[in-house]
Amino acid sequence: MPFLLWNDLMNKHTLRGTEYDTYRATNPSGAPIRYARGRKVLVDFGYGIDRELFQPHPAIVLDDFGKLLVVVPTNTDDGNVYPSDVKKAIIRIPSDHGRLSGKHPIFPKDTIINLHQIRHVSKNRIQKDLHCNVKNYIVPNDVIDELNRYLPYPVLQYGDDLMQVLMVKLAHLYSPDLLYQIKRLTDQVNDLTSQLSLLTDQLESLKQIAAGLEAQDQSAHT
Repeated sequence: MPFLLWNDLMNKHTLRGTEYDTYRATNPSGAPIRYARGRKVLVDFGYGIDRELFQPHPAIVLDDFGKLLVVVPTNTDDGNVYPSDVKKAIIRIPSDHGRLSGKHPIFPKDTIINLHQIRHVSKNRIQKDLHCNVKNYIVPNDVIDELNRYLPYPVLQYGDDLMQVLMVKLAHLYSPDLLYQIKRLTDQVNDLTSQLSLLTDQLESLKQIAAGLEAQDQSAHT
């Protein structure tokens, strides 16, 4: 049955399908629906091969390109053990159910964010808008500490929201030199700040010496 449903989706929306490029959904004002970065949506990923994530799963929007979305899939954390190359590319997020009184949780269950399975999908695959944004999820300190272990230096800070964490992890996974360049530039800025502070102190000392010499000169001529 899942295969038949997937095959029906493919027959409709692929190049020669009857509904190819037919995404026309609009918001109440009539404008095309766009999804903000960090928005959670339920996506039908269709049929999968081997370890590809498939069938409906919640996903986090990374970017909106009109009729296409870039998303990162998520799934429930069942405590599975992952190989080291995959482990560095996932983020384990504890549920925030009950964390904030009166607020609907962003993650009703403990969740794995699969940064190694980023997808470019048609908006026709969106089954449901989950009406929440991971920018409103503050990552627990112990998760920040665990993630920093895989980074070249402690980039992530306590109080960072999940979208900030995702951007840093993506940079580390797919453009690792960027973090090293940022670290090098940060160190240079810190060194220059220290030198500026030292020179400022020296300048103040010289001003005091000059003021003292000027006072002595005035006293000598009175």
